[in-house]
Amino acid sequence: WRQRRRGCKNRLQKPQPNIRQRQKPPENKPHRINMPILKKLKEWNWRRNFAFKKIKLYLRYKPLILLDRLLAHQKGRQNHPVKRILLIRNDVIGDMIVSTGLIRSLAQAGYEVYVSSTAPALDIIRGNPHVSGVFPYNASSPANFAASLRKIRRHHFDLAVELRVSRELSLYDTLYHGLIRTDTLLGFNKSFLHTFNASIECDVSNIHVTQPFLLLLAYLHIDAADLPYELFIDEDTEQYVRPYIPKQKFAVINPFGSKGPRCLSKQQVALICRHLSQQGFACVLIGEPAKTAALKINLAAVFPSRSIGDVIALIKYADLVLTVDTSVVHIAAAFTKDTIGLYLHSFHPLAEDGRTDDSLKNRLSINFFRCRTKICYGLPNLPDRDLYRFFTVNNIFWSPNNPNAVQVFFPQEEISAVPDEELSQKLHDALYTIRCRTGRYTKHAPINTDPQP
Repeated sequence: WRQRRRGCKNRLQKPQPNIRQRQKPPENKPHRINMPILKKLKEWNWRRNFAFKKIKLYLRYKPLILLDRLLAHQKGRQNHPVKRILLIRNDVIGDMIVSTGLIRSLAQAGYEVYVSSTAPALDIIRGNPHVSGVFPYNASSPANFAASLRKIRRHHFDLAVELRVSRELSLYDTLYHGLIRTDTLLGFNKSFLHTFNASIECDVSNIHVTQPFLLLLAYLHIDAADLPYELFIDEDTEQYVRPYIPKQKFAVINPFGSKGPRCLSKQQVALICRHLSQQGFACVLIGEPAKTAALKINLAAVFPSRSIGDVIALIKYADLVLTVDTSVVHIAAAFTKDTIGLYLHSFHPLAEDGRTDDSLKNRLSINFFRCRTKICYGLPNLPDRDLYRFFTVNNIFWSPNNPNAVQVFFPQEEISAVPDEELSQKLHDALYTIRCRTGRYTKHAPINTDPQP
């Protein structure tokens, strides 16, 4: 206290720093940049980055837009008789499954239906009596793509239909559409592309995947109220699957999705198997044999499938299907099986539209997204207010076309991050919903989520 009071003449006087402290030279502190200037520099940098991104997009897609004009089909003839129809479905398995109802309706109306798609997707329609012919599509290399194009150009079609609703411009797609020998090339929302000489306009932001197909049937003056899926199984596949069918009621579980965030963890699979075992189900895991075997779940058997056809046959005899992948949801819908689909919440790309965050960076991001959409999808003259109808919402567009299916949604970014308690509760609720609809299962309380030894 005395040291602190040193140098004070009276008690009211404040302590004075000592001589050394007074003579200490000032520190060389760095000069601080004025905050408004720093903010303006950041904003300028954001504007510069987004401007360069737009230039790169323009340089990348402008040649495709010019190629689209170069390969433009002539305007289709009015009242031209249509007999041979080519359905262009160059994508994955689930997309082919949802198209089987359209194939059946066209064939029953008297049309010859041909299908172009990838080899795995063509396995879905193997043995389908409504298909007159198939054309394998392989874009893994320029040589394979050229071979696919040469094969399909040997045939002439009265009408070719691109079934994919929203698709970015690509070199292979533009060449394929422009070089197909057809009188009319029709697509959905393709009025801005010159390779298409017919287009059906539709708002896909809040519809199911089968709704555009119904519009196509109406375009051809075919009446149809619904398009249920249809799958066929040969006898060889039936014989292979029979030994793996449990004698009691059983559930088919698909724990792996096409993308990492949609895959279940080992602990979650074990939890689901314990929950279903309480309901009296035998559990059978499907998926890539290496992945399913690595799980090593005691309460579940692993089905050694050779192809997607084996999985279809197994689901045909299943009592319950639980999956994180929409392709298995569509397979189960073909047989109207009791189904539990696990989904991550998805929203429309323009749902937020910058209203919750009015910062400059967010407004520039929204503006860039709109610009990118117009360039990548070939919509240069489309007003911003009409962009909304060109994008689908996964949970709606690819929802089960099945009255016995239940969708379970999770807000997490990855399904493996869902807590065990939440997964158990929602699984219990889904089973109870199916029970109320069908009366086949008993109600149980959510099980203990603690891992079993």
